[in-house]
Amino acid sequence: MNIKEKLNDWAKETVEVYKKQSTEIGFYTQTPLSIFLKDNIQKPDLLILGINPGSGGGIRRNTGTELLKGNPCFEGMDSERIIKNMSEEKDNNKNRKGWALWHRVNNMLKFSNNEDHKKILRNLDRFVLSNMIFFGTEKENQIPNIKREECAKQTIELISILQPKVVLLLGSQSRKLFDRVSENKLEVLVPNSMYHCMSGKSHVLAIKHTAYYYSSIEMELIGKTIGYILDHQDETMNSETIRDSSLKADIIRFEERQNTAQLPHDNNLYSLSKRIIAKGCNKRIDSYLKYEYYCKGNNGYYRKNGIISIGLKIDYEEKKYVLYILSGGNHADKFEKMISDYCEDKKWHKSDNDLSYSVDISTSEDVIVDFMASLLEKMKTYRETDLKDKIII
Repeated sequence: MNIKEKLNDWAKETVEVYKKQSTEIGFYTQTPLSIFLKDNIQKPDLLILGINPGSGGGIRRNTGTELLKGNPCFEGMDSERIIKNMSEEKDNNKNRKGWALWHRVNNMLKFSNNEDHKKILRNLDRFVLSNMIFFGTEKENQIPNIKREECAKQTIELISILQPKVVLLLGSQSRKLFDRVSENKLEVLVPNSMYHCMSGKSHVLAIKHTAYYYSSIEMELIGKTIGYILDHQDETMNSETIRDSSLKADIIRFEERQNTAQLPHDNNLYSLSKRIIAKGCNKRIDSYLKYEYYCKGNNGYYRKNGIISIGLKIDYEEKKYVLYILSGGNHADKFEKMISDYCEDKKWHKSDNDLSYSVDISTSEDVIVDFMASLLEKMKTYRETDLKDKIII
């Protein structure tokens, strides 16, 4: 059976799997897979897998043929226009446009020692963008209550059909789901940065999500690693052989930079608390720096059942600052969305498992101070305008 037949059969089966999981929300892949139905098509260099499409659902794909068309936003576009859509940096008003994911991976590939690798994301014949789960939701935590493993198995099958040279897993959720479903388990290649395993003849490389902060030295290391694997893609590798390859000096240099980075200490919380402008709130320092506002009612501000609060912690093991939503107070969903939107705008990253957001520990104190001061001002405004119908005093 050739790749065309395999893809068509896979698409039909995948649609039925997804229909059984949920009838409430649309599902689709990203770049069109129909391009691989052409005769004499080569296997792609790169298959990039996030956790799921970041949208409000999109168009439901009811047939295999529809599923292979990819993201509804690409409907009617030829390959050249799709690349232009993803790679565009600014619109006519100089506002940010294009796909941040595309730009981040493309910038990584620029560090490859092979000039041809720098062109991969310019050609839809050479890369595929897809996800471990195809249900489209604005946020990952809005994925419906489904058996994620059943959905992810279809993506693992897609890997075996396309046989990409490199599979690039983005984010810890994608990595963990891959490990639960695949027979091939990822090994740590570089702590807190990269994981690797073989899946058939494909090399699987797991990294942080492209929305996360990346230092230039980490971008360089990942780009060179992808390039090295592409240049040796017919070889079976493991973390030990990769670390002992021509990448050895780059890996050591990156790890030394990680170990010698100037880390904040516990006293930094006290330093931060003195510098952060926090009007109209209570604050205290325990294991984290906590700020709380009483919510507004018809006759004043109330504490019981009316507190909104956040906490800031320095996580030395994970090497990051962590912001926690400690209580929802009035209209918790609105409060959480306000925090989420602000953190997303400021490039803080949503935790996989709880209401927390993080940024790299190397972020300067000045940036943290500005971030917190602006957030607390937004919380103050929220407190003053968020009325509660029933107040329990």
